[in-house]
Parts: sequence; C-alpha cells; structure tokens
Amino acid sequence: MGCPSLDIIVNELFKLGAKRFIRVGTAGSMQSDRIPVGHIVIATGAVRDEHTSLNYVPLEYPSIASIEILSIANELAKKEEYKDIAHFGIVHAKDSLFAREFKEGPMPDQNAEYMKILERSGVLASEMESSHLFVLSSLFNHKVQKVDPSDKVLAGTVLAIIGDDKQQFSNAEEVKEQAIVKTIDFGLDVIKNLALSEVNF
Repeated sequence: MGCPSLDIIVNELFKLGAKRFIRVGTAGSMQSDRIPVGHIVIATGAVRDEHTSLNYVPLEYPSIASIEILSIANELAKKEEYKDIAHFGIVHAKDSLFAREFKEGPMPDQNAEYMKILERSGVLASEMESSHLFVLSSLFNHKVQKVDPSDKVLAGTVLAIIGDDKQQFSNAEEVKEQAIVKTIDFGLDVIKNLALSEVNF
C-alpha cells in the first residue's frame, strides 16, 4: 500500500521483464454528487501528493496514464454494464490516508483546505498509488524506447469507488462489494483487450 511499496514492486517487475501495469484498486470519491459509491473511475492522470516520485523527477513532471490503455478502457466503458458508472479523469494520490482524508494530526484545517481545492478543481477520486505508477511507467518507457523505438511500457489505473463524504447507504457494504467485483471485471477486460490488440497475426 502506498507509493514506497509500489516503487519496490514495480521496479522489480520491470527488471524481470514486465512492461504492462494496470492498477486495479479502491478509492474515495471527491465528486460524490455524480460519482457515488459503486461507480468506477479510470485515471487519466494523477495529482502527485506524495514524495516517492520526487526521488526520480521534479514535481513539474506530469503523471499521466498511457493513451493505449485509456483508449481500450474508453471503448469498454461504452458497454451496457459500465456506461452509466464509468468515469474518466484526474485522481489524487496521497502519502497519508489519515492526515489528508481523516484530518488526523495537528494540521486538520490545512489538510481539509487542500482536499477542498482538489475537489473544486475537478479531481475525481483519492487513492494512494497511481501517481508514482504513471511516473515510473513514463521513465521506463523512455528507457526501453532508447533501445528499441517500437517497444513500450504502459500503465493505467481502474478504481472502485467505495467511499465518499456525503452519501450513506443502508446496503453500503453490498454496494462496495459489487463495485469491487465490477472494477476487477473491468480491469481484466482491459488487460484482455490490450493483449488482443498487441497480437501479431
């Protein structure tokens, strides 16, 4: 959990030859009026509110998902089972769940204001890994293309919305479980269709 752990895992996977990375996980909605619990968010990019990626590149370096994965996800989102619940946009990746989300510690007002700014900026959901995943994949992609311009490293994120600050459900746990299952199915469909698109006939 979190970017430091992701840094170890993804680096080791890349060294073993992995070049396709899709994070399938959970998040809290930052736009609960239109993205309630039970919906799915596909990240197009991420706010780098974490420090792991700063060990690689300055904060001005963007954190963006791979267009190839987004294109496939966009087609899948048109399917009947996803078309009303799938959303594309920027997500927030943070270091501390308790400080940023639960306002623990001595800076609750500053954390609340920071999250409010992101909400007003249209950030869709908050999680803890995508920003560094996207940065690493971009750096890996640059590395492999220097050797073989036709080679690629791709990364994407699909998130089940399992929480928000405003809406309560009598069957909240059931809705969350259904969202997780649908998100896993969506992620697997992305992987399958990505693999099929890359088969050389």
